[in-house]
Amino acid sequence: MKGSGGQGPSSRQARTTIYRGIAMRSRLEALVAAYLDRHGFVWQYEPVCFAGMRGQYLPDFRVQRSENGDVYLEVKPKPKELATMAYQQIE
Repeated sequence: MKGSGGQGPSSRQARTTIYRGIAMRSRLEALVAAYLDRHGFVWQYEPVCFAGMRGQYLPDFRVQRSENGDVYLEVKPKPKELATMAYQQIE
């Protein structure tokens, strides 16, 4: 997470990772992209930002599916890791 004050080995912060020439915001996103490639999906990374009265939303991936329309994916760590990261933000 940007601006996290967490230090040390237990702190898990997103680390920019290059995959197929694309700078992704985390290693987890790069792993998802590799998974999509291995399984033959056609995808784009952060292709579009949706804006509305409540703010903006930038999904991590758009997976193209011709038969049922596109699917948007948001990549997040496991809930336990997410809770740890949130706790580190308030320390």
